Amino acid sequence: MHHRFLAALWFNRPQLLKPIGILGMLLSLSMPLYTGLDLMVHQTRELWSNPTISVLFVILSVNSGTALVSLIQLARGQFDAKTHEFLHWFLYVALGVTLALFLGELVTLLYGSGELQQAWILINERFWLQFWGLKLLLGILLPLSLMIVTQYRPNAALFTLAAVFSAIGAYFFRTVLIYAGQLTQIYY
Repeated sequence: MHHRFLAALWFNRPQLLKPIGILGMLLSLSMPLYTGLDLMVHQTRELWSNPTISVLFVILSVNSGTALVSLIQLARGQFDAKTHEFLHWFLYVALGVTLALFLGELVTLLYGSGELQQAWILINERFWLQFWGLKLLLGILLPLSLMIVTQYRPNAALFTLAAVFSAIGAYFFRTVLIYAGQLTQIYY
């Protein structure tokens, strides 16, 4: 399936791109949704057992997908004004939701149960660079700042850089949530 999409993309066959793209989009959203739902049902791991985890995983995948599309369009030399407008809106919304979910997770860690406070301590002792540096600064705040710049002065390379930073932050957000959720069982 993926080889047909790549061939249609490379040879510029739009009649093949649309149906394969729609199917691929639906399949790509189902995996993070399933992962989030699977983690959410673990009642013994309070860091995972919250209703926003599946939404968070889907939004983080949207961040990563936007980065990939941006990179492909930039590499093909087809990052035009229409592409910029569409991807800019998409990434802006995804980053805004990511920031809101990040802040919600932060409040949950600060004012939650003993296990969640243990996770807070673990994150700040073992994963502080990934959580604060790579997720919050590099993965949310820097891309939002770059997107404000590209809103007024469109620049495909700068936007793609913002999208890639967002994808890096998304990776580290998922990683910290998974590891901290597992480690709280050992220490708590």
